[in-house]
Amino acid sequence: MSPTPRAAAIAALIAIATPLIGPVPAIAGVALLVGLSLIDALRVRDAPEVVRSAPDRLSRGVPAAFEVVVRSRRSFRVRQPAPADVRFLPQEANEHLRGTVTASRRGRHRLTRPVVRLTGPLGLGAWTHRAGGESEVLVYPDLLTARRIA
Repeated sequence: MSPTPRAAAIAALIAIATPLIGPVPAIAGVALLVGLSLIDALRVRDAPEVVRSAPDRLSRGVPAAFEVVVRSRRSFRVRQPAPADVRFLPQEANEHLRGTVTASRRGRHRLTRPVVRLTGPLGLGAWTHRAGGESEVLVYPDLLTARRIA
């Protein structure tokens, strides 16, 4: 659970207005903001359903399509962490994530679970989830390029 930039901006406005409104209303405003942020974040604490479609076999250096679909009615941001020697482009998006995955080294690589950050209905609190499942990708040499070179 964490506050959003909107909550931080409201807190900054309260801090700036403290000399004008006095310390007691400012403390009450901050307490109200913290309470609303907590309630907002608790509304999105349940993990959404996430489905990642990526190939289980890749050729080294050859891009392949991948997609991360999040089923949620809330506002969210999705990110796919990349292990060493595997690159996702783009790596994060505000909506469903579609792009390419490219491996630069042969072998087995573990793809970790996607990260989804859900924002509450008021936009004051957010909750970060690691949803979906882990998978493994096998990377083989690019035989088509090797034949052309030979």
